Amino acid sequence: MQSIIDNAWVGSSGEFFAAAVLQRHFKTIAFATSTSPFDLICESYAGRFYKCQVKATKSPCNINGSTYFQWSTARGRRVMYRERDVDFFALVAINERLIYFVLPEKITSSMFRVRVDKLNDIAEAESLSRVMETVSE
Repeated sequence: MQSIIDNAWVGSSGEFFAAAVLQRHFKTIAFATSTSPFDLICESYAGRFYKCQVKATKSPCNINGSTYFQWSTARGRRVMYRERDVDFFALVAINERLIYFVLPEKITSSMFRVRVDKLNDIAEAESLSRVMETVSE
């Protein structure tokens, strides 16, 4: 029971944190319905709408001697998101208060990893800038 509550807390926290960060760059942010394949709807200042899927993790994990943040980038039972399902992902490291933004075409498996030493304020800003350049074209 504790892990279900913990997972819900991590997921909700990630969505609220991503919405707060994205609010600085979009005119409006709205939360999607629970049945949507995305979590946030972002309206640009030009009036375009973009779908953001938020994935959150609480703590890093060790894999083959290196430490990574790891996010499941699949829907449910390892069903991959289709490009039309989302316009970009917000991968949130809750305890570090950092987000790595990524486009769907960069997601190549059901797990996405970023080394702990590669996720910082600069990586967050650069990843957001890449996403914003693409979605605002």
